[in-house]
Amino acid sequence: MIDNDKEIQVDIGSSEVTVGQQKGNIIELSGKPFSDSKLLGLQRKGFIYIENEDSNLYTEKFVKIDKESINKSGKFKDNYDVLYSSITEDIVSRLLDNMIYSGTMNSLTYTFHLFDMKGEKITGTTSNNYIKENYLEIVLSYHNPRADEDAKYNPEEQYFPIKFNDYHDEIINCYDNLSIFNSMVKYYKSIGVNEEYAKKFVIQQAAFDILIANTDRRKNSTNSIAIKSFDRCIPINLDYGRSLPVMFKEEHVEKYANMDEETWQDSVEGLSDSFSEEFGLISAEGRIVNNIEFLVENGFEKFKININKLKRDLEVSCERIKRLKPELYEFAKFKAGILIARLESEELSVLWEASDEENNL
Repeated sequence: MIDNDKEIQVDIGSSEVTVGQQKGNIIELSGKPFSDSKLLGLQRKGFIYIENEDSNLYTEKFVKIDKESINKSGKFKDNYDVLYSSITEDIVSRLLDNMIYSGTMNSLTYTFHLFDMKGEKITGTTSNNYIKENYLEIVLSYHNPRADEDAKYNPEEQYFPIKFNDYHDEIINCYDNLSIFNSMVKYYKSIGVNEEYAKKFVIQQAAFDILIANTDRRKNSTNSIAIKSFDRCIPINLDYGRSLPVMFKEEHVEKYANMDEETWQDSVEGLSDSFSEEFGLISAEGRIVNNIEFLVENGFEKFKININKLKRDLEVSCERIKRLKPELYEFAKFKAGILIARLESEELSVLWEASDEENNL
C-alpha cells in the first residue's frame, strides 16, 4: 500500500540531484536543473530532495510543476484547468484523504506547493515516491495526447507491454463497457496482477473517476500504471489533473469573487449537473447512470467518505492556496465546490456513503 503520510528519508551522498530548501512557505530549488526527460507526459516533473535542518538525510519528494517539460513538444492551453492542474490534484487528494474505504484502490495523493526556481515562482505539487524498493514501474501503453502530432506516439514501444494501437481499438474507440472491462483486466493480468484483484481495481477506479469527473483516464493510456516485484504486481491510482473540468480564465477570478453566495452555489451546481463527457474507463454508455449500473453489477463496493471532515479539509486547502498564490484562490474554491456538488448529487449518491470515521488507509 502507498503510505502518503510517511516522509521518505534518503542519503544523497555526492549524487547530482535537485535540492529543495524550505524557506517560509516556498520550496527553493537548486543543484541539478529540475526536469527528468525519461518521465512521460507534457508536464515537467521529477524528484527533489529537501534539506532537513537536524539531519544529514534528505526528504525525497516527487514533484510536478505547472510548466511544460523542457524535453517534450507541445503547449498547455490557455485555461486554468490546464495551466494549474496542481490545484485539481490537491483538491481531489483531499477527497482521497477522507475515503475511509475505497476497496482495492491503492491511491497516491498530492499537495499544492509554491517553488522558487532561480527567482521564478512556480506552482506545482509534491507527492511520495510510490515505487517501493525492489519494485519497477509499468506503464501499460505509451501515448501523449497533448503533444504535437509527431510526438504523440513512441513507434518502438519497447518499454510498454500493450501496443497503443491495441489500446486505442479496445479502450478508447470501444463503445461496450464489458469489452473495455475485459480488456483492462486482460492487460493487468498480462503484467502479473491477480485476476480478481485486477477486476476489483478496475471497477473501483472507474467509479472514483466518475465521482471526480476524470476526463483523461480512458483516452490517456499512460494514466494506467502498476508497480511490479519478482512475485507481485499492484495497479496504482494516480494522476487526477484532468478532473472536475471547468473553463476558467483570468477574467473569471473577479467574476466569481464578486458573486453572492446563492449565485455562486447555483453556478457550481449547474456546472456539475451539465457534465456529459465520458468519465473514467467504464464510460461507453451514453448516460452515467448506465455506466454506474454496470459497475454495481460487476462488484462495485461503495466508497465510505468522511464528508464533514472533507469539507473542512477543502476549506483549509483553499485558504493555504490563497496564502501561497492568492490569484488561484477563486479557482481552487470553485473546484472544491464542484467536487462537493458531485458528491451531493442524487445521481452519484449510489457510489458512496457517509462515515464519521477517520481515514485509516
